Parts: sequence; C-alpha cells; structure tokens
Amino acid sequence: MQYGIGPLVIDATALAIRAGDATLPLGPKVVATLAVLCERPGEVVGKTELIERVWPDGAIDETSLWQNVHLLRRTLSEHTGERGIENVRGRGYRLVLPVRVLPAPPAAATSRRPRLERVAVTAALAIVLLTGTGLSALFARHGGGAAGTEAGRRAIPDTPAALRLARYYLGRRTLAGARRAARIFAREGAAHPRDARGPAGLAEAEMMLSLMYGGASSSSGRRCAREAERAAARALALDPSSAAAQTAEAMVAENLDGRFGLVDSRYRAALARDPDYAPAYLRYGISLLMRGSVRPALGQLRRAAELDPSSAVTALWLANALYVAHRPNEAAVAARHAVTLDTQPDDARTLLGFALLGAGHASAARAVFASFLREAPAETRAHLAEVAAVEGDVQRARREITAASRSTADVPWGDIAFAELALGDRDGAYAALRRLPPLPHIDRSLLALDPRLDGVRSDRRFDRWTRIRAVSAARARTP
Repeated sequence: MQYGIGPLVIDATALAIRAGDATLPLGPKVVATLAVLCERPGEVVGKTELIERVWPDGAIDETSLWQNVHLLRRTLSEHTGERGIENVRGRGYRLVLPVRVLPAPPAAATSRRPRLERVAVTAALAIVLLTGTGLSALFARHGGGAAGTEAGRRAIPDTPAALRLARYYLGRRTLAGARRAARIFAREGAAHPRDARGPAGLAEAEMMLSLMYGGASSSSGRRCAREAERAAARALALDPSSAAAQTAEAMVAENLDGRFGLVDSRYRAALARDPDYAPAYLRYGISLLMRGSVRPALGQLRRAAELDPSSAVTALWLANALYVAHRPNEAAVAARHAVTLDTQPDDARTLLGFALLGAGHASAARAVFASFLREAPAETRAHLAEVAAVEGDVQRARREITAASRSTADVPWGDIAFAELALGDRDGAYAALRRLPPLPHIDRSLLALDPRLDGVRSDRRFDRWTRIRAVSAARARTP
C-alpha cells in the first residue's frame, strides 16, 4: 500500500518515504508509524495500538514512539509546511494532513520482501547515504550483540526509557539538551549505582558541555571536564567491559588530551562488546576523521547514522566526512537531514552551503548563506564573497570581503581566506589565515581536510593549516 501526503509518497510495504526520486533518511520503524496513521487520517490512533503495530515483536515504551513522531513532524514540516501530527492528550496521535491512497506499484516491485534492517537512501545521483532501524535499535542493548554469541558473554539488560531519553537530548546538539541529558544520566546513576550506563552517559554529557563552554579556556568548561573525567572513571570501575563505559572513557580521554588516536583500542573493545552501540561508532568515526583517515571514518559514521537516524550530532558529522571526502552531493543530502534534526542548525546550514557550492549549485548556496545574514553578518558576507568569486563576479566578491573584514565583531578571517582562494589570490588567503586566532584541535583538523585548500597543499606557506598532526604510537593508551 502506498499513500501520498503533499509531495511525499509513503510506501507501507517497502517501509520508505520518497520525495520525488529521493528516499528520505528515515528508519523503517519511523515510516511504519506514519503508515499506521495514514490508514485512518483525521482519526485518533491510540498509543498502545501504535506501539503494538510498529513493534509487534518486543516490548517498547512510549519514548520510542514519541521520538518517531518527533522525526515525522520535522519531515512533514520540511516538505509540506505543516507539522501534520496532532497529539491528543491522554489518547494518542492524529494525522491532520490530507492523505491520498495511491495505486500499488508494479508486481515486481511489491513482490520483494521488505527489509526492516536496511532502507536505501538515494539522492539525485542515486547515492546511498543513511540506513536505519529506528532510534530504538540504538539503545536496545547496553553491551554486546545477542547473548551467548561468545563464550562467557553476559546477557545484556534492556536500556531503561530514561537513558534512551537522555541519549535523545544529548543527540540534539544544544546546550539545553546536554544539560538535560546530564541531569537524567546523573539521576539514573544514583538510582542504579551498580549500572555503568548512567555515569558513562553523564561523562559524555559533561564532556559535551565542556566543549560548548569553551573547554579549558573557561572555568565552566574546566569544571565540566573534571566532572566528565570522574564520571568516566566511575563507569569503567563499575563495569570495565561495558560498551558505554569504554566509549565514554575514550571520548573523554581524547578531548582532555586534545589529540585523537590515543584510545582506539577502547572503541574497538566497545564495538566488539556491542556491535549495535551507535555512540561508539560515532566517537570512533570522529576520532578517525580528526586524523585524516576519511574513508574509515565514513564507514564508522555511516553505521552510526544507520543505528541512530534521529541524532543531529551524527548527521552533522556524517555530512562533514562526506564533504571532506570530496562527495559534495552526498554531503548536501546529509547536511539537509542535519538541518531538519538540529534545533540550532547554523553549523549544518553553513556546511550545506559549502556542499552545494562544491557541487556546482552556486545560486542554491547563496540562498542558504543569505538566510542567516542577520544572525551572522560578517561570516555571511565572507561566504557570499566566495559564491561571487566562484561565479566569476570579482567586483562583488571584493565588496563582500571588504564588508566582512570591517566587522565590528570578530572578523571571520578563515572564511575570508577561502573567498580569496576562490578568487585565485593565494597571497590574500595566506595573509587572512595568518590572522586566525589559535583553533581548537577539532576545528584545526577540519580546516586541514577542507577540499578548498587542495590547490595550496603544495605551497609550504600553508603547511600549518593543511597538515594533520600524527599521534605517536608510544603515547597511545590501551585498556
């Protein structure tokens, strides 16, 4: 059965949602939730019925359903202009958009058995980007895969709803979300003092807060970093084999040290313990990317996105990896997905603009950059200068660069440097980069990987901005 909602086609058999020729990056459980609502548009469908229909093979709490609805509202809003799903307090959900019943696809297409564990995502160039089984798969287990697959492996308890909710807030990539996640993780850790998952999650939340506060450059950043280190040590002491504990300890160690590649063995041990633990794939992927290992990083980040398609953090890092891998069309698709998920989408929108420009869609990139001219005028002017330079409008590019460099706030010298490179002015780009303040390791690594620097990698003047620092094997830590 297929349904139409505005420009969207919901295939209830293949468990996919299409917009034109592209299949949207939504897990099959998310699609199944919308398919059930499409059966009775305008009617209230009870939460119990939705849970039984979407998850017939296992017990699931309302948190997973709520997360699916949240994703669907964002998707519907992006493609129809309306959230589309109404919450009827105490009863359930109602689809309030018009629904069309569409003709069944040809028999050859419908006869194929639907695969719940994988949904191909195609963009304009038939790109496979994200696959997913819905957010519930991410937190279905704490440790390894199915119990008993290895000698001596312990059974893994189901993850409480509170921890799943905390992970959801952490994945939203906002200060408020990280704070809320930290409170939930701390509360769960106190309520279950023998469970490593509470302090492990707290460690990740506190580390994220530390980075948001500016890390070692602020007292709040230093305080959160200390809290993260203590929580990670507590989690590891509770259960040294826990995937959550090992991932948290590795993430905190790398960020406290400021260098990546020191604790690969921790990530590998976490993934051996639990091959479905998305945070380990995400953090390991970031670590690999920061060292310039782009292809392996892509593999890790794709898997993280498969397991957790509703994480704004994961979507943004996947978009970054695709961008530096010289895949701008795929990066644009991933960045658009990140924009729909992120409640503070400036980074995702900016990356979307870069990806569109790299793919040759200058007018679309200009529209993206211009959308936050009021919020960040200097950065926007520099981005618009780069677009003008790519289009060959040298005079306009120079005007925009002048406007950006005269900003009364912080001048975006890095963005100005890229505009100068687009104009072919290496001397101007070098002068702009020399005025950049010291960058955090993550920003420095992403700068070094940026495809726009490819033309100057042989120029020794740019060496400090195009070189990825290696990690000494002697310094690498082992569990």
